[in-house]
Amino acid sequence: MARRQSGEFLQILGHAWSSAAPFDYDGPGLTLRDAVCEPKPVQRPHPPIMIGGAGDRMLRVVAEHADIWNYPGPPSPEFRQRDQVLRDHCATIGRDSDEIARSMQTIVRCDDPAAPAATRALLLEMIDAGVTHIVLAAILGDRPVRWLADEIIEPVLADA
Repeated sequence: MARRQSGEFLQILGHAWSSAAPFDYDGPGLTLRDAVCEPKPVQRPHPPIMIGGAGDRMLRVVAEHADIWNYPGPPSPEFRQRDQVLRDHCATIGRDSDEIARSMQTIVRCDDPAAPAATRALLLEMIDAGVTHIVLAAILGDRPVRWLADEIIEPVLADA
């Protein structure tokens, strides 16, 4: 979805979640008449909006609409550069960039003997760069989930 379409969709979504009455919308890509969203979300003010992307235009959409930014790229310094672009967009629109949680996902392969140390180092680097929300996509094979906790999560929490 292009930046303009994403921004337009998120604008409509925000209105639909908060509007008590049917509403109209006339935008560059969409027109709605008597639109409703029922049932409304139970989370207040709305469910968290997570947007992934690292391009300049998508980071503008993140600044305008997101509660969580999911960074899809390589670790810092690239993350730090993209994070600064997000901060600049937030400053331009008058939003506190600290309102947006920084997120990342990484794959953890338990069959690679070097994986635990490399993954721990990556996570600590990204936490140091400002990531506060981490998704671990674990490929555990025949290992129990406890392996992930013992080898990755607990050591990172101890060092973070």
